[in-house]
Amino acid sequence: MRIDELCGNDVPELVRLSGRPGFPFPMNEETALLYCAGKEGGPVGNHTYGVFEDDGTLASVMTVTYFRVFPCDDSPSGMIGHISGAYTHPDHRHKGFASMILDRIEADAVRLKADYLCMDSIADDLYLKHGYVKTVKESRLWKII
Repeated sequence: MRIDELCGNDVPELVRLSGRPGFPFPMNEETALLYCAGKEGGPVGNHTYGVFEDDGTLASVMTVTYFRVFPCDDSPSGMIGHISGAYTHPDHRHKGFASMILDRIEADAVRLKADYLCMDSIADDLYLKHGYVKTVKESRLWKII
């Protein structure tokens, strides 16, 4: 098993996984490429991470989209990451894959000097265990990096 950021070579595996039950929407190659281009495209944009089985099968994915805002007190660097697209194939759930990917995203967020990560999620337990907090006025969870 390995965790890695998806690149262009991983497009077929992402297309295959996106056709599974519960995936937010099936992707074609063109759409999947948008989520597999972050590594080559620099820090701003989509970065999709996956857990791969030893045979190369993609079992779990999560995307963080980095964007820049005007620097302010809450974000001195202006770099923010928004996490979305978390999915684990039903045969691979409850093995800690999403937590492993989230750990990797957080480490990369520190490396990229992002000020915080946020998400809109129904998987609150995962993120609360990782130290994210709910905001009062929004349906988001936040974590200052």
